Amino acid sequence: MKTHNIGCVIFDIDGTLVDSMGVWADADRQFLEKRGIAYLPSLSDKLRFLSFEKASEFIRDEYSLPMTVEEVSREITENVMYSYAHEIKPFKGVRECLERLREKGIRLCAATANSPELAQTVLSANSLTEYLEFILTCEETGFGKDSRGFFAAVLDKLGLDADRVCLADDSSHSLKTAHEMGIFTIGIAGEKNSEYGNVCLYSDAVAESAADVYKVIFSLKYKEAVNE
Repeated sequence: MKTHNIGCVIFDIDGTLVDSMGVWADADRQFLEKRGIAYLPSLSDKLRFLSFEKASEFIRDEYSLPMTVEEVSREITENVMYSYAHEIKPFKGVRECLERLREKGIRLCAATANSPELAQTVLSANSLTEYLEFILTCEETGFGKDSRGFFAAVLDKLGLDADRVCLADDSSHSLKTAHEMGIFTIGIAGEKNSEYGNVCLYSDAVAESAADVYKVIFSLKYKEAVNE
């Protein structure tokens, strides 16, 4: 794929645009300890590839809780809502990156496994929604981010073919699916990313943080233009 064909960048939210990943372990711990259940760090690894709805379903079934999936989702949302509204911030340089991409005529959107409510809350609280055409969630599409159906829905909403689109994400399962569909993938593979190896494996390019996405795209665009 030639990067100077890119007309839009799809950004993941949690762990890519905003520094929110630690909030979830705390919320899961709080939820379980309230019910006298010991929290194991391995739970976070099991949940990180699931949509918000599927994660709630997993917790309910894993611990045989007498609750509906909706009740689990609602309580966990309440546990993290304050943080999403008041504490979670974008990674350094993210806003400037979005601004520069927009100035160059690159369309921007966000795609997330988080709930629509939390995604909208954290982006609005940090004045990032103004840069994005839309936010699409797994809940809204009915597909996880490991499914081609999810990214097909994003492409359909954009009205663009896969070879016109770039995905910036920190999760290997999302990058793998997008890469296989012909979407240009930029893996966000900083030192804190426990998936570093797999993220690199499924990435056409790698960035330390989302703040570097502009630099990656336009350095490659320049090299391609010179080579032609």
